[in-house]
Amino acid sequence: MPLLYKAALFKKRLQPLRLITLSLLTLIIASTSYAEPLFTAEYQGTYGSMNIKMVRTLEQNGESYTLQSTATSFMAKINEVSQFSRQNTALIAGQYHYERKVFGVKKNEYLAFDWPQKQVHYTKGKKNVGSQTLSQHTLDPTLYQLQLQQDLILNPQQQRFSYTFARRNQTKTYHFERQAQETITFKGKQYLAVVLARTQSDSLKATRLWLIPELEYALAKIQHTEEDGDTYQVLLTHYSSNATFKAFLTPQSTREPHSTL
Repeated sequence: MPLLYKAALFKKRLQPLRLITLSLLTLIIASTSYAEPLFTAEYQGTYGSMNIKMVRTLEQNGESYTLQSTATSFMAKINEVSQFSRQNTALIAGQYHYERKVFGVKKNEYLAFDWPQKQVHYTKGKKNVGSQTLSQHTLDPTLYQLQLQQDLILNPQQQRFSYTFARRNQTKTYHFERQAQETITFKGKQYLAVVLARTQSDSLKATRLWLIPELEYALAKIQHTEEDGDTYQVLLTHYSSNATFKAFLTPQSTREPHSTL
């Protein structure tokens, strides 16, 4: 194989890794921000016999935003960091980092969204690096919950929702359908909650979400059941937000809600 051809091929293979490295540096800077969060939500719950705690925050840095979610138990920790921007009511994924640590063993995954080239570059560990085609409105794995929250603010009567997000070497689409409203207790007060169920015709898994309209449709409860019957449930224990978050959820320029079925 000619030397120049080898060099060109090597350079092409390095491109996704180069983008991932730049994205990781950006995420590190964003995740060490000391700005006041637009919102903070804290949860407690169970996964099987394990007790878990989870914290979600949203911060703004100029025109970009950082959504961070950290879940911990006595033997494991999962941290997700999503950096994104927005265009009207659409959230535009930028970089995503997933880190899991179980009994000291770490697992890292990164996604870098290259919208001009319509590519998502991913890496898992040190060797698994690649790219896939990026379609319009594709989110990262944690961003769809925030998009859902905004869509409910903009159209409280919407019945069905659909969100596509990228994973390593694949994309997934989650469909949700509104169910009957239920009452939920938070901080000793009863709230009326919108209940959404994830629809999966080919799976025994079940996921339900409870969101409170009075708290900007904050996610107040998550209940998930696996095919083998294992379940986890988390409940909102603390929630705070500021005026900037309320403005974030109701941008001046609006369009039809995102990804409506």
